[in-house]
Amino acid sequence: YPEALKYLSKDRELRPNNPDTNFKLAEAYHEMKSYGNAQQFYSKTLQLDPQYYQAVFNSGLIHQEKKEYNEAMALFKRSAEIKPNDYASYYQIGKVMEETGNDNGAMENYNKALSINPGYTKAYINLGELYAKNKLYDKAISLYRSATANNPQSFEAHYNLANAYRESKMLDEAIEEYNTCLNLKPADSKSHFFMGMAYRDKGNYQMAAQSFEK
Repeated sequence: YPEALKYLSKDRELRPNNPDTNFKLAEAYHEMKSYGNAQQFYSKTLQLDPQYYQAVFNSGLIHQEKKEYNEAMALFKRSAEIKPNDYASYYQIGKVMEETGNDNGAMENYNKALSINPGYTKAYINLGELYAKNKLYDKAISLYRSATANNPQSFEAHYNLANAYRESKMLDEAIEEYNTCLNLKPADSKSHFFMGMAYRDKGNYQMAAQSFEK
């Protein structure tokens, strides 16, 4: 990073009024979690080009990371206005709403993100978690299945699906999913434990004991 910053800072010195040079420097600071410097150069980028989508969006991410939710929401809404057909802004609006306790608003925006990008695994997972939180496991299972179909390597999607099956007393399906989780992460203690719980609920105490021992 120091070498990259040196190069990017020199580039900006040569072209101080170019939005791209300011954005690239901001992005480098952002990657380093030097948020004050990142915001400085995102702001400069937006002074030069108020419609610079990625600068607006990234600035929102920093405010969200710092739990400055009002500022984050305003920026994500602005990025959605600049690019109405970009799913990422609606997903982040959903995240902010979920983090501030507005589950209905979060669901609406996750669904909006999925209407634009039906293959966005994270939105399926987050939406499923909201339904599972409210014990609407059938809806959660459907969403997690979509997530695993879109991204078969997503441990989080398989793990959440396994838990939803277990809560729904679909124990064979739960065990199958926990096994998938363990194929992806063989040392995951939670998958071993909850698979043991599923075996116990089936009355298979020998397999339960084997899972609990791992």
